[in-house]
Amino acid sequence: MSTPAWIGSYRIERLLGTGSFATVWLGHDPVLGWSSRTWGWPRRSPPRPG
Repeated sequence: MSTPAWIGSYRIERLLGTGSFATVWLGHDPVLGWSSRTWGWPRRSPPRPG
């Protein structure tokens, strides 16, 4: 998964880590003025049956 420029209202600053469940980035909300962890699920993962 490539690093997005934005996730929701958070501008992505850097990658924090990846795992089998999600990818986690450090994001900053310029309106609220704080940073937070944001995450994304891998798009290549198929849905689980049942």
